[in-house]
Amino acid sequence: MTSFPEIWYLQAIMVFVMALGGIISYYSLLAARHSGQRSPLHFGLGFLSVSVGAGAAGVIYEVLAGDLLTAWVVCSGVMMVGFILILLALCEGGPYPSKELEPEESREPK
Repeated sequence: MTSFPEIWYLQAIMVFVMALGGIISYYSLLAARHSGQRSPLHFGLGFLSVSVGAGAAGVIYEVLAGDLLTAWVVCSGVMMVGFILILLALCEGGPYPSKELEPEESREPK
């Protein structure tokens, strides 16, 4: 009886993270296209970058036979760009106005 190598668990998790990030990116880019706003575009590109960064270390280390340090530096750099784009999307709208409640006497009864 052969055991399931532990590396396959890591690879399965990375594929799941990349797929989930791809789905989030897809819907964010659709929202950007339909709304014409830049914020969903930055969210989509940010999540796409984070997803690609998550898989980049494994590809560089295992497929391209690079060293582990290079793989993690590239992975971290790509993920950093993604998080900067997500932060940009969050900060892009500026300060949000607070909703002021109307005085009770000005409300009409229903």
